[in-house]
Amino acid sequence: METQDTYITELNAMLEKAIKRMNEEHPNFIIYTASIWTDKDAKVSAISFDSKENALQKIVQTANIDKEKFELGINSNSDWYDKSWSVNK
Repeated sequence: METQDTYITELNAMLEKAIKRMNEEHPNFIIYTASIWTDKDAKVSAISFDSKENALQKIVQTANIDKEKFELGINSNSDWYDKSWSVNK
């Protein structure tokens, strides 16, 4: 429980610092979404903010990809992506 409490405390501090920095560097930016990424094994986290405009653009892009996959009869992401770049050949 102590580890979880420490994580939450550190994450709260990181979020407050990120919001403060965002407000200082981009005072007119309106945060539409906030994403928190944590790699438990590496013991590192990151926060990213997105605008409504960009988030909506990504939704349209994702919908277009899903439509294309459907039209091609592709049912899973693993069938969609080209694996030729994989290091696990």
